[in-house]
Amino acid sequence: MIKNYELYLILRTDLDAEAKKAELERLASIIETDVSAKNVEVIDEGNKKLAYPINKANVGNYVAVTFEVDYANAKNMSLVEKKLNISELVMRYILTDETENLRRKAKESLNTSPAFTTHQELNKGAKVKKDLVSHLGIKVVDYKDVELL
Repeated sequence: MIKNYELYLILRTDLDAEAKKAELERLASIIETDVSAKNVEVIDEGNKKLAYPINKANVGNYVAVTFEVDYANAKNMSLVEKKLNISELVMRYILTDETENLRRKAKESLNTSPAFTTHQELNKGAKVKKDLVSHLGIKVVDYKDVELL
């Protein structure tokens, strides 16, 4: 069995492009070697304004990492967390197990099949309105009727 993880982290913005690339490669190699992860995908989302200042910084570089780990190696995720805590380039991170969310979404997509198969079945119970006035729900007012006005 495989567990799906998502790691979302905020890096410092004072890094140049080479240092940022090196840090992302180091992070991917840590994940691949320490927990034997497969399908490691690193997505750099760029600089964004932080909701609140972290270490006197108002902007952070957001990075999302998704990967798959066998159940036997999932217990080693604490090693990845320790290395993230030690790194001075990482301002904040969150590591989530997405396995249950993906299973729930898959079950919901199977259960939400449409009850009808053709457009005739969809329009079977629809009332056909012949004129525009009844379709729009407008009252027809006779301006010669003084009592109504």
